[in-house]
Amino acid sequence: MTRKKDLEEPISSSTAEGDESGREPAEEKVGYGRPPVSTRFKPGQSGNPRGRPKGSKSLDQVLRQALNRRVPDTRRGGRHTVRMAELIIEGLVFAAAKRDPQMLRLLLAFLDRYARSDAPKVDPEEVRAADREILDEYISSIMAALDGKKGKS
Repeated sequence: MTRKKDLEEPISSSTAEGDESGREPAEEKVGYGRPPVSTRFKPGQSGNPRGRPKGSKSLDQVLRQALNRRVPDTRRGGRHTVRMAELIIEGLVFAAAKRDPQMLRLLLAFLDRYARSDAPKVDPEEVRAADREILDEYISSIMAALDGKKGKS
């Protein structure tokens, strides 16, 4: 019959097999950040031996490559080539010239961001009242033209 006191007694560390000091050797410690010795990488062995494939490209690289691709320009007989980015920008300019409000906003945003100008940038809040009236008239004329197109369709 086992007594309760015998069950509560801790097992002394000196009774562990092969361990005289009561501690485990450094190589045998297992836990967070310390995998078992048998599964650790050997010195000089990579965790990813094949590595990143040589031909893999990032989305940025693919986009830049697509925009820099040269394509035949049909407006000039097809023998002349232009970059894809140039065709896209020209299409944007033509759509804005046809008074498409979305394309016009996009073109103005591009101009504001990328066009080089020696003139100091003007804060939109500093637009004079006369300039604001001109802009409001222009926007209303575009909206009226769009409403007229919708009514005809």
